[in-house]
This record gives sequence, C-alpha cells and structure tokens, in this order.
Amino acid sequence: MKLKYTTSKIIFVCSLSLLFFANGGQSACATELNAKPVKDTIMKYAETFKINKCDKITLDYYKKMSDSRDGVKPKSKEITDKVILEKILLLLNKLPDKGDHMIKMGDVPILNVILTVDKGEKIYFTYFQDMIKTPDTSFYYSPGPKEEKVLFDLLKSILNK
Repeated sequence: MKLKYTTSKIIFVCSLSLLFFANGGQSACATELNAKPVKDTIMKYAETFKINKCDKITLDYYKKMSDSRDGVKPKSKEITDKVILEKILLLLNKLPDKGDHMIKMGDVPILNVILTVDKGEKIYFTYFQDMIKTPDTSFYYSPGPKEEKVLFDLLKSILNK
C-alpha cells in the first residue's frame, strides 16, 4: 500500500500536534471552553410574558440579526430604575404568550431584552425589527396588540438616550 502525503497535509498535522501539546494534552477547543464560566452564558427564552419582578433589564441591539453571530458588539443599555422596570413589566404582562402566525426572517435588526430575575437567573425575549417573538415562538398578526408597539418604542427610547 502506497501512502501519499503532500507538504500541506504534513504541516497541518504537525500544527495540530503542537497545539495539542502546547495546551497540556487538551485540544484547543477544550481549553477555550474551559476558559469561559458556564454560569454567565446560561440564558433561556421567556416561557411567559407574565413576569412579576426583575432586578435589571439589559438591552442588546444589533443592526442586523447576523451581527449577533458574527461577533459584532451590540449597542447596549442597562436598566435598573425601579419605576421604569415596573412600567416595562406592566406592558409585557399585557401581551399574550401566543401569537397568530409564523414568519420568515430576513437579516433584520434585533433587540434582545434580557431580564435578570430571581437569584440572578436571566431570561430574555427578542424583537425582530419591531415585532416581538412570543414565548411560543410565533408573532402577532399585524397590527399586533398596542402594548407591543408601546413597549418597543419605550425600549428604543431608553436605548437611544
């Protein structure tokens, strides 16, 4: 049996071997994963809009949906003012948890609304362009509930301060 190796294949294999040994026998991927604290990355999509209390809301706005996966830093704002938090939760609580239809998304702007609730747990929901994705992953048929637009306008005004 005759083996064929090109110079580029040999260099690639040697590079992988060096990475492996340089990381103390761990792959580069394992080292990268171990470097990030798991607790900070755990977030789940809101199961309901009926949220009674939160300590903080973080807004992350991306000009395009693809920016979030491409590593572009979002425009970000943190909300801790109790009066504003209550106003946001009041509007959010009036929204139905189920929408009327599914839609196909383009590369539209997105606004992630991250709520820090009990014991530091983080839940979030997302506006795609100006439409909120409901907990059942659908959207409201246009026009949606008036609270959807009022909440979006409030969040955008806070983000742009």
